[in-house]
Amino acid sequence: MLLRITDWVAVGLVAAAIAGVALDRYKFDPRDPIVGGFQNSTLNSPVPLGDNLIIRTYREKVRGDCPVTSIRSVTDADGRSQPIDSIVWAGGSPTADSIELEYDTGGLPAGQYLLNVTLTYHCPGISFTHVIAPIPFRMGPDPVKELQMEQRSIQGEIENLKVTQ
Repeated sequence: MLLRITDWVAVGLVAAAIAGVALDRYKFDPRDPIVGGFQNSTLNSPVPLGDNLIIRTYREKVRGDCPVTSIRSVTDADGRSQPIDSIVWAGGSPTADSIELEYDTGGLPAGQYLLNVTLTYHCPGISFTHVIAPIPFRMGPDPVKELQMEQRSIQGEIENLKVTQ
């Protein structure tokens, strides 16, 4: 019977040693990769029809071992929502304080929109989900540029009238 107890103790010690080696190799990091949230700004709104929306995102990223799933949709001025392409990607370098992201807006007509993004960071042993504040943007021609073009057109017509008088 004494031999049997020592056998069990030996098995227990071997199991504990194996578990210790495994835990040493797999160091669980419970930290969220993003600290302090996100700040976003559009770089090209109004977006010319057919072009991609470009967003600059500022965030503090403290770890780089978490692939990201990005679920996206746009909501129009009437409150209708439609999905746009979602992706899985590396999530940008943890050393960069900002990243620029492009979103496919193909097929969106001119108008006011909100970009809605939900990010899920899939870290070893744990996931973190962030719902980003809606990002407003506009599709279609730039009203300032349209007015400038109209002004040039009117000035051209005035010059033509002066020449013909």
